[in-house]
Amino acid sequence: MTSHTDYYVFLAFSVLCIGSACGAVRNYCPGISVSDGVDTSQFDGCTHIEGNLDIIYLASISDSVDTDYSVSSDYYEYGGFQTPTEDVDLTFLSSIREVSGYVRIIGVHRDISLDSLRLIRGETTLDGNALLVDGTRLGSLGLRSLREITTGGVRFMASRIPCYVETINWADFQPGLEAVMEDVVGIDGGSCDTLPSCHGECTSTGCWTSELADCQEETLVICADSCDHRCMGPGPDDCCHEECAAGCTDGSASGCYACRNLINGDECVDVCPPMMIIDPMTLLPEINLDFRFTLGRECVRTCPDNFFGEEESCVEECSTGYRLTPNGRVCVRCDGLCPKECEGLRYRVNLAGNHFDDDRFTNCTTINGNIYINQQSVDGDDSAGIPAINFDKLNQFRTVREITGHLVIEAVDHRLTILGIFENVEVIGTSDEEFFKDSKLFALIIDIPILQVADFSSLRSVGGNIYVTDTCYQNAAMFERLLADESDTVNEVSTKTCGAERCDNECTSIGCWGPNSTQCFECRNAAMEDGTCVPGCDSESQYIKKAGNSTTIEVCGQCHSECSGGCAGPLDSECSSCANFMHGFSCVPGCLVGQYVDDDQVCQRCPDFCQNGCTGSMHLIGAGGCDHCDFVLLDHEGMFMRCMQPDEMCTENHVITELSFIYPNSTACQSCDPLCKGGCSRGGDPASCVECHHHKRGNTCVRRCNSSEYSDTNKVCQSCDPSCLECSNGTDQDCTKCRDLVVPMEDGKLRCTTGSCPDLLPYIDGANTCVSKCPEEQYYLQGTSRGCLTCEHGDQYETCIEGCPGESGKYRNGTCSSSSQKISGVQSPVKILVLVLVVILLIALIVGIIIVAWRIRRVGFMGLSNEVDLEDLSKSNDNAHTQ
Repeated sequence: MTSHTDYYVFLAFSVLCIGSACGAVRNYCPGISVSDGVDTSQFDGCTHIEGNLDIIYLASISDSVDTDYSVSSDYYEYGGFQTPTEDVDLTFLSSIREVSGYVRIIGVHRDISLDSLRLIRGETTLDGNALLVDGTRLGSLGLRSLREITTGGVRFMASRIPCYVETINWADFQPGLEAVMEDVVGIDGGSCDTLPSCHGECTSTGCWTSELADCQEETLVICADSCDHRCMGPGPDDCCHEECAAGCTDGSASGCYACRNLINGDECVDVCPPMMIIDPMTLLPEINLDFRFTLGRECVRTCPDNFFGEEESCVEECSTGYRLTPNGRVCVRCDGLCPKECEGLRYRVNLAGNHFDDDRFTNCTTINGNIYINQQSVDGDDSAGIPAINFDKLNQFRTVREITGHLVIEAVDHRLTILGIFENVEVIGTSDEEFFKDSKLFALIIDIPILQVADFSSLRSVGGNIYVTDTCYQNAAMFERLLADESDTVNEVSTKTCGAERCDNECTSIGCWGPNSTQCFECRNAAMEDGTCVPGCDSESQYIKKAGNSTTIEVCGQCHSECSGGCAGPLDSECSSCANFMHGFSCVPGCLVGQYVDDDQVCQRCPDFCQNGCTGSMHLIGAGGCDHCDFVLLDHEGMFMRCMQPDEMCTENHVITELSFIYPNSTACQSCDPLCKGGCSRGGDPASCVECHHHKRGNTCVRRCNSSEYSDTNKVCQSCDPSCLECSNGTDQDCTKCRDLVVPMEDGKLRCTTGSCPDLLPYIDGANTCVSKCPEEQYYLQGTSRGCLTCEHGDQYETCIEGCPGESGKYRNGTCSSSSQKISGVQSPVKILVLVLVVILLIALIVGIIIVAWRIRRVGFMGLSNEVDLEDLSKSNDNAHTQ
C-alpha cells in the first residue's frame, strides 16, 4: 500500500483542503523550506505541514548584521549567510498550526512569528531535536500557541534570543523535556541570568513576551492525577479526551486543539470508521454506512482525484495483488493473479538469460509478442554476448494465460524432456505474428526430439498452424481440435517408439498431455473446475456445479474448506455441516472477538456484561464467563454484575473497592448497601453509609427499628423504657406493649411498671393489668404478687386456699362450708371476728336443733310405750279364752 510519503509527494504539487475541525479549515502542505529568494506565496493558507519546516539564512534588508557575532559552522555547509536583496514574506507562518516533523530556524536575523503553531510532532528530527534554533538573532520568537512537542528535543545554539525564552517551562510540552542552551545570549549580547518579568496576570511563570497574550498556557504539568494526557485546568473534571493533543477546550473528542492520531469530521479518533461492522443482534458482518477512508491523518468519505480507494485507505496506485475496477476509482483484490501484460520478444530474437532481468516476466498473464527458445538460449553465446538462460527462471511462464505472438521451442537438449512451464496457457497466436519454418508460417512449434511430456492441458485455441514432434501421449487429433481456423493444419513428426505409456483411466481415448488425471484432453466421467478428471463428484467434499448429459460431462465444484459432510455450493454458508464452527449461517475457522463457542459449536455473542471477550455466558470472570474486565461492577454482596466501559464512572452509591484476591487484574466498583443513601465508604457495608434510606441504629443503617425501639425525629432508633416491650417514645407512659404490668391512668392512658402494682390497684388480672379487685370467680394467693387466679379452693374473702378441711362441703363458687376449716395464711382482724361470730351462730344453731330433736324424740317414745301395754293385755285375754 502507498505510504504517507507518497501522500506527501502528491501534496508537493497541490494544496489539499479536506475538512474542518474546531471551526478552522485544514490545508495540508508538504515540507516547507524558506530561504532567500523563495516565493512564499505558494505556502499561503497552509495550516498543517506534513514534513519539516526549515527557515534558513534570512535577514531583513534594514538589519545591520553583527559580523563580530560568531555563528555555527553549519552555516557554511549551506553556502554561508548572504545579505538578502529583498525581504522574504513570512506572513504565511502565522497560519501554520501543526508540523509533523521538525522546526529548524538557522541563520535568521529577523523576527519569527509562529503564533498559531500548537503542535510539533517530531516524527522526523535533526540529531534528535524537534525544535532547533542555530546562529540566529531573533528580536522575538512568536510561539504563544505552542502546547506540545510530541517527540524530540529542543536546542538553541550560538544565537541571540529574547531572554523570555529562558522562562518557558519546556516540561509542559513533553514530560521531562529541557531545552539545551549552548552559547546563547540575550538580544543585546548580554546574559539572561536575570530573567524578565511576565505579565502580572499570567497563570504560569513562563511567557514569550511581556504581553498578556504571550503567557505560556500550561496543559500538562498542572493536570490532576486522574488525567491521563492533557487538560484545560487543574481540576479532576478538566481532563482532555485521550485522543487530544496540544490541549483542548472541553473534555470531548471534538474539543481537541489537535488530534493525537486521526480526525473524523470534527472528532479525534484512533482509527477511521471501518468498512464492515458486526451487527450486534445477528452477529453477522454488514456494510458500515459511516465508513471513511484513511488519507494521511484524515478520515474522508471519498478519495480525492488522483487517489484510489484500496481496502480502507486512499492510495496513489494499486498495491500488488490488487487491480482497478472498471470505473477506475477503487482497487480490488484480484481473484488469483492480477492481469499483467508484459512485452515479449521480437521476431527471431531468442530468449536469453538477460531477458529475465528486473523480473520482466514475473506474474505476467499476457505476453504481448513472441517467445522463442532454441539451443542458443540453453547454451548461450559468449562471442555474441548472449547469456544462457537459468532453467529455474523459466518457471515464471507458469502464470502466462495468453501469448499474442508465436511460441517456438526447438532443438533443445535433454534438459528439457518434460515441458510443463506453459501448462496454464489458454490462447496462442492472436496477433497473426507467426514463425516461418519449412516454407510455412506457424503459431506453435514444439520441435524437441527427446521430449517426453508436453503439458498444454489449459490450451484452448491456437491462431495458426501447429508443428509438433510427438510424445507418447499427445496426437495430432488433439492439436486439430485446438486450431482457431479450420484452414490451419497440424504437422506432427514422429521421432520415437513408445512403450507402455498410457493416459489416466479417467481420460477419453482421444489422448492426453501426460499420465496424470490433470492432463487429460477430455474427461471420461466428470471433471473438477480446474480440469482434473474424476469418476464423479464426491458427496463429502464436492457439489455438482453443472449436471452432465448425453453430450457433456458432470462438472464438480469444491466445497468450501470450512464445510464437512458435503455442500450445496462453494460458499461457507452452503455447507451441510461445519468442520469447525458456525457463525450465523456460515461455517468459520473461529469465532470473532466478542463471541464464544457453545456446546453445539455455534458462535454466540458474549453477554452484554462482558467487555473484552468471553468463553461462556456465565455471570463471572474466568472459564465459562468473561475473559477479563479492566473495570468490574459488583453488587453490594460482592457478586459480579458486568464489565464496565473504559469511560464509565463509578457513580453515586458505588465505591471503588480493593478486591485483588477475587479480581486481581481489575478495578472493582461495588454497590453500596441498599440501605445506604448518597454513597458509602465501603461497598456492601451498611455501617459505612453517608446517609440512610430508612433508619439508623448507631452507625449502621437499618430498614426498620426493632420492636423494643422507636425512631426519633432524626430517624435514629432509640431504646424504649425498660418497662416497655414496644413503644412510641422513650418514657414508661409511651409504651404500646408492656414488658410486665399495665397500670391504667385516670386520663385513659397506660403506664407500665415492673414487680408489683401500686396500692390503689393491688391486684393483677389475667391481662397483667393492675386492678382494685379481682374479677368474679377469681381469687389471689396470699404471699405472692396478688395476681387474680381461678383456683380450686377459695374462701369468702376471695382468697385462694390449699383445700377444704375434713368432709365439709363447698359453695357453688368453691368456698369451703366447714367452720373448722384451716385457713391458710394470716387473716385480717375484721375477717377473724366475722369468722368467730359465724362459728358461734353456727354452734348455737346446731345446739338448738339438737334440743328440739331430743324433745321430739322423747314425746314419741312415751306414746309408743302405752301402745305396747294395751297390745300385751289383749294377747293375755286371747290366751285365757282359748284355754
